[in-house]
Amino acid sequence: MAIIKCRNVCVALLLSLFLFPAIALTQSTTRKRRTQTPKPPQTKNANMANPFDDLIEELRVGSGWRYVTTATDKTKVYYSPRRTTRRIKGIVRTWLKFVEPDSDEIVGLDEFDCKGDRYRVLQETVFNSSGKGSTNSRASSWFYITPDSIIETVFEKLCSR
Repeated sequence: MAIIKCRNVCVALLLSLFLFPAIALTQSTTRKRRTQTPKPPQTKNANMANPFDDLIEELRVGSGWRYVTTATDKTKVYYSPRRTTRRIKGIVRTWLKFVEPDSDEIVGLDEFDCKGDRYRVLQETVFNSSGKGSTNSRASSWFYITPDSIIETVFEKLCSR
């Protein structure tokens, strides 16, 4: 009888030495795995724009126009990649479109001097809300890029490529 009791105690002791640490080990790795699973990224600002808003806006404005930025007065700025040319001496020529909310739309041919940090307007057409346009085709002189301006954003987009 004493052998049976010792045997039961020995089996219990062996089980506690080998089986319980293995169970504890699998539980701890399971816990570790659960804590290591990546969480979905949290947005810092709940009012952030949907990443598809730019695409939807490009489709609304028309094909061939790529969104650049929105001004503080809600004017949206676009450029036309397929009508953009890179000329000699770091000059980039492109068509820009400024869409003012519930108002005018301005389409202009501009040149950006990427080496000289300046730009000029070659031609500009202003369309009123009824669609009637008036064109000014007199080229302006060169202007230096104003820091923190819409033109600086366009300049950085075009000249960084």
